[in-house]
Amino acid sequence: MSESYNELLTLRARVAELEGEKSALIAHGVERLTEIARLREALTFYSSQWKSYCGDHGVPIGTEPTEALLADRGETAKAALAADSAPSPKVGLYFASKTVHAGMWRAMRKRGVPIISTWIDEAEPGQTSDWIDLWSRCFDEPKNAAAVVLYRRPEEVLKGAWIEVGVALDNGVPVYAVGANRASIRHHPLFIACDSLQEAIDHASTHLPNTPAEVQP
Repeated sequence: MSESYNELLTLRARVAELEGEKSALIAHGVERLTEIARLREALTFYSSQWKSYCGDHGVPIGTEPTEALLADRGETAKAALAADSAPSPKVGLYFASKTVHAGMWRAMRKRGVPIISTWIDEAEPGQTSDWIDLWSRCFDEPKNAAAVVLYRRPEEVLKGAWIEVGVALDNGVPVYAVGANRASIRHHPLFIACDSLQEAIDHASTHLPNTPAEVQP
């Protein structure tokens, strides 16, 4: 009996060790993928800036932005090429779920979790007066979030939340999902299935510029 107990303790310790390694690998992989996505976003942004400059100053399209060319055009050219408003840093957490959970997200926000989802403030019937504005925010907010938390209970069928998840993934924003372990989208490298809401929040909070959120759902 004592040998079996010792073996159990050894197995528990090994499982805990592997769980720690798993979390570290997930965090590292998501960090690298997010960095690549943001570099691509910046490249697209500055390429657009350069094309606009070429069109405005008679520079043939396709010309590389060399230092010599910029020097010939003067300091104003450098200022024009430099982004006056570089891509803004991604901050806050976006929560995607059925509207019935809006009250839970509002309570978390009140406790200090940096939730940027504004739909949670008009989730009751009749509260939305401008559906165009609402859906515009449901596109803008997840793509500008540091991370997205997707929450689904076993009996729930998600609809709009999947659109928000797609927007996030398309913009290099990692999604930490609860209750979506069987969805085929779990194979996307930035879609991470979590066993609990707290686990999802803990992982998502690592992408925040400040101290990770410590909350009790």
